[in-house]
Amino acid sequence: MFSLVLEKRGPLLLYRTHLAPDLEILVSTRFGGASKGPYEGLNLSYSVGDDPCRVRENLSLLKEVAGVSAIQGLRQVHGNRVVCVESAGLKEPEADGLITTSPGLGLLIRQADCQAVVLYDEKVPVLANLHCGWRGLRAGLIARTLSLMKRRFGACPRRLLAFIAPSLGPCCGEFRERKRLPESFWRHSPRPLYVDLWAVAREQLLRQGLPMENIFVSGLCTVCHPEFYSFRRQGLTGRFGTLAFMR
Repeated sequence: MFSLVLEKRGPLLLYRTHLAPDLEILVSTRFGGASKGPYEGLNLSYSVGDDPCRVRENLSLLKEVAGVSAIQGLRQVHGNRVVCVESAGLKEPEADGLITTSPGLGLLIRQADCQAVVLYDEKVPVLANLHCGWRGLRAGLIARTLSLMKRRFGACPRRLLAFIAPSLGPCCGEFRERKRLPESFWRHSPRPLYVDLWAVAREQLLRQGLPMENIFVSGLCTVCHPEFYSFRRQGLTGRFGTLAFMR
């Protein structure tokens, strides 16, 4: 049965879910890090104006408590580029999706309302982690990633597990300019001007062949839950992260 459990690991508070024996997914909160001011806590992003030394300290702390050999992140640009990595590089590539077959390599997506979508085929095994806000959903990032996982690694959609991390929920998904989103997104509108992006992501995964029972949604809205950084709630703020890795 799916569960998302809040755990204390050293000085950090992390959410953990266990979907498969050799898959670990951790979602950080803002508690326990070195950052100050509007980024106070465990800010994991270099791109929001925080002191880079504090961000490095936070990433090092996350790496230590997660027990991974390395963490690979991205310079996220709200697009649909996906990169395959087998070891952590010195520079973070400009992209919004990561794929690996390497155990112990943590794939990090930074968030402050956008979704992280984790995809895993334990038979190959192969793992992906995607930065999938409304722009990424509009750009077809999920379909592009699944196509690459199938073509290059032999992943099978019917075997894939998917996890949609804490992110903007239907309760707070207000879009005042309707034309910014495809009309298909508005099929998932719980009330006027609001869109359920979790449902949009779920629909895209189903269209790619994933079974409904293999798709797990955290159900935590980052705007409503103050343990997460939220751009919509705070404006200038840090970024938490979803870290996925194979044992």
